[in-house]
Amino acid sequence: MARPHRHGHNAHGRKPCPSTILLVLWTLLAAGVARAQDDGASEPPADSAAADAGPAARVASLIRDLGHDSFAKRQVADDELMRLGDEGREQLEIASRSSDPEIRARAVDLLRRIKVDELWGGTRVRLAGDEQSAATLVKQLATASGNKLVIGEGYEAFRDKPIHVSDDEQFFWQALDELCRKSGNQVRPHYDTREAALIISAGAGSKAPVAYAGPLRMEVTSARREFREDLHYKQLERRATHAFQLNLQAMWESRFRLVAYRVQPELVEAVTDTGQRLALCVSPTGWNICGPETRQVPLEMKLHPPLVSAEQLDRLHLRWSLMAVGDFATLEVTDFAKREPHHEDDIEVIVEEQQLIESNQFQLTLLVARPYAVPEPHEVLFQENRFELTGADDKPWGLANLVQEMHAGAVRAKLTFRRPSTAAATDQPARLKVHYPRIRSQRALDLVLTDVPLPHGRPD
Repeated sequence: MARPHRHGHNAHGRKPCPSTILLVLWTLLAAGVARAQDDGASEPPADSAAADAGPAARVASLIRDLGHDSFAKRQVADDELMRLGDEGREQLEIASRSSDPEIRARAVDLLRRIKVDELWGGTRVRLAGDEQSAATLVKQLATASGNKLVIGEGYEAFRDKPIHVSDDEQFFWQALDELCRKSGNQVRPHYDTREAALIISAGAGSKAPVAYAGPLRMEVTSARREFREDLHYKQLERRATHAFQLNLQAMWESRFRLVAYRVQPELVEAVTDTGQRLALCVSPTGWNICGPETRQVPLEMKLHPPLVSAEQLDRLHLRWSLMAVGDFATLEVTDFAKREPHHEDDIEVIVEEQQLIESNQFQLTLLVARPYAVPEPHEVLFQENRFELTGADDKPWGLANLVQEMHAGAVRAKLTFRRPSTAAATDQPARLKVHYPRIRSQRALDLVLTDVPLPHGRPD
């Protein structure tokens, strides 16, 4: 009868050689590594494969991850798609109609956030760097930025000379300031408030300190230091005061629709060349409403006066809260007798009343409702929408009067339109267009100015 093998011995009863054991182990390890390398080459990580396939595949992979079981994975995909911005817009539009509710909801939210960032982002442009006439460069800048620029206006002159400008990509306001500085022109809003345009005309270039933030340009126009002494005779009391004020002017791109702004920017930091830190004398709160015709606003800031020895503000950091609307769409009403709501996106419009007045005027009372909380200040709702009426011959009727009020969280608008003189007396209202924003957003923009000169002379 054969004896059973004992542990650690071969069939002949001898222990295996240690070198043989090492050789076998090394062979098995090498084979395992080779198989792992082959597997890795044939099945790369999903993210790596998507990146190698190009940006479109990368976006598609990230959109799939929006519906991943892991919250962390979904959030990483959300953050990356937000960073990609416009690069993923087309696929996000498709994903916004996905059958997966998680992917659909996240895609819709991403599209909204991307549009909000675009609203507050300044327009980037690149102009040809070779020598060209100022007029040609103004036209290039208007086309590249989408802003309406008008060369001269009425009796104003325009200096049209050949100039060189930077061919680097830069923000609209920086490009326009460089163009004006080199050509001997200046910029201002259009006198006609119905025109969302900027006028470029001959004028001395400004040496004022300027800061840029998104679609905004902020300029320090002047500084005022006042010394005053009052003598009250009844008590023979003397009182000396020292006051200081900065005057600023803000302008924004014509494509940007501002509806409200804080009456005064927040002062983050103001440091003079002597190291003194200035503070606001008063910090007014509240908002000012801004209509579509407004393209610039003056601002005042009263600060505790700097030392007379201070010659400049080394750094002036302001933070200004604004409210803007964008991504406009249109709702059309053709049946003025219909009292049921007219819908488009999330807006609801009800025609409450309609009547002809004095044969050439048409009056409409509308109720315009949105499913959002009423903003503060609520008057911004009166600035958001624009109304346009055309007759049967497709000629626009002029808006003669508009009165708006709040009603149960909605806006009640009473509009009076006048038939154009060029239209036939029988022409009747045919189509009302309500232009409304899909986006309303509030944001604080940071503006940093450096080397702001100070008045430092003191009267004898």
